[in-house]
Amino acid sequence: TGKIDVIDVNAANVGTYNTVVHTVSGLSAPGRSILANNKLYVTEPGTGHIVIINTSAYTSSSISTGGSPQSFTLVGTKLYVNKVMSNTVSVIDTTNDSLATITVGTDAANSTLVGGRYLYVNNSGSSNISVIDTNTDTVIATISVSSPQYSTLVGTTLYVSGGSAVYSIETNSGSGSYNAITNTELISGGPTYSVFVSPK
Repeated sequence: TGKIDVIDVNAANVGTYNTVVHTVSGLSAPGRSILANNKLYVTEPGTGHIVIINTSAYTSSSISTGGSPQSFTLVGTKLYVNKVMSNTVSVIDTTNDSLATITVGTDAANSTLVGGRYLYVNNSGSSNISVIDTNTDTVIATISVSSPQYSTLVGTTLYVSGGSAVYSIETNSGSGSYNAITNTELISGGPTYSVFVSPK
């Protein structure tokens, strides 16, 4: 059984500063969390649920997404849930917690938002990336990439770790190379799992 502890980080509250002031119990091995619309959304990878905690009353409810929810991407009031053991991305409307699904590839553990609108979903199980237009919640493109794991956006170039390489994908719709792989950097001793950018 898991729990969420709420810690008071307001230094002005001398009596409770840096102490646990609330505990929400009854969760099953909680994973990642994100705050939206005064609610905390928490993944339960082992149960296929998202737990929703009201941050005012500290009450909780849950939504079944199926699969194994791993991470979130928040776009406006919509929360996109990336899942493995599934071929869908779940979309939670945080204004009323209604649920919709978008069919993508398999094992979509994470995603990257580009231009505030386009969600690039890494489908490691099907070796491709689904591009979702979050205005319409439809897949507008599918890019073949070997076992994509994680991605990082630099300017308009999306760097994706996958297999034994890091791939560069152009996300500028005005480019002749739009949604195409423009470079493949082989990494000896792969496979690669993550990619980060270090400032010069």
